[in-house]
Amino acid sequence: MELAVPDRLQIAFVLREVPVGGLERAVIGLANGLVDAGHHVKLIVVEDGDNALLDQFHPAVRTIVTSGNLPARLRRLRHEVSGSVAHVQFSEGKARPAFRLMLPGPTVVTYQNRYFRSRIGDWTEVACARAADALVAVSDDVRLYCESIGLPRRKLSVIHNGVAFQAPQRPAARNPDPHHCLAVARLVPQKDYPTLLRGFAHASSREERLRLTVIGSGSEEPSLHQLADRLGLDGKLTWLGETNSAAVIDDFRSRAGIFLSASRWEGFSVSLLEAMAHGQAVVASDIAPHREALADDCVYFPVGDPAALGDRILGLAADRARQEKLGMAGRRRAEAFSETASLEKYLALYRRVSAVSAGAGNA
Repeated sequence: MELAVPDRLQIAFVLREVPVGGLERAVIGLANGLVDAGHHVKLIVVEDGDNALLDQFHPAVRTIVTSGNLPARLRRLRHEVSGSVAHVQFSEGKARPAFRLMLPGPTVVTYQNRYFRSRIGDWTEVACARAADALVAVSDDVRLYCESIGLPRRKLSVIHNGVAFQAPQRPAARNPDPHHCLAVARLVPQKDYPTLLRGFAHASSREERLRLTVIGSGSEEPSLHQLADRLGLDGKLTWLGETNSAAVIDDFRSRAGIFLSASRWEGFSVSLLEAMAHGQAVVASDIAPHREALADDCVYFPVGDPAALGDRILGLAADRARQEKLGMAGRRRAEAFSETASLEKYLALYRRVSAVSAGAGNA
């Protein structure tokens, strides 16, 4: 099929679902940015499941949620993607290979995380990746993982997730509590909330002014509530659950001086980028994607070490000047990961794969 290369591109995002999560927020920012830049954008959701964030897309983004049996969904997908660059966001290792192999035109696949699957699953992914025109990893760590399972290096590049930027707040408008900690992440094993809660309990037993707010939900929620009770965190910990309101999350970011992340692995955390953009000081597990985002402008602790996390929280909570210094440095670093920078890199990639496809059609 011949595909023209107009100034106004046609992009079709393909996602399995659109739940509340960092991947989905990254796609929303990219899709809405493309619309604002004058391009035509579709969103094709291949499963009618958890689609809590569908209303966050720009009204001009045409949204299609496929239904019916597998052949019916494949037919609808092929029809809707035809004439567009298909951009598949690979989520949790569950973007079905059959859907990706049936895409008719130029295809970009973004890998948002490291995935832990069977060797057969890796072989299937390699076969699907060879059929794509371009592969994107959201961090150097994810790129190394992709290379380790055999994805073709010549097709692979790194484009970091982007973060929305607002004008810096006046000092009087941002006056966070230096003893208030915030965590924004799904309650799943990857995020290692047991270490986070134990570390916070270790710190709060020595500093009674410490408070923690957790925003998120997930499979570990019941067990984490039980752990918090055993740790005696009643009155120190507020569970907000899941929210798709950026305003609510931003309000808590303005109140909390410290952002916490205990993740055992990450792709390139949107929640961390948002904390940086809001000028929060960060205490985070010492993993490669966290260092890729923050370099030395962060307080790190060894993965899975609650005592070390607690000590880092105590030290930072007692030093407001250091909080402010880290927050300003993190905000400056976040400017390199703006939604605009990510959009420009993806536009260049879309144009390249469109040109290659058009050239092949004319050959």
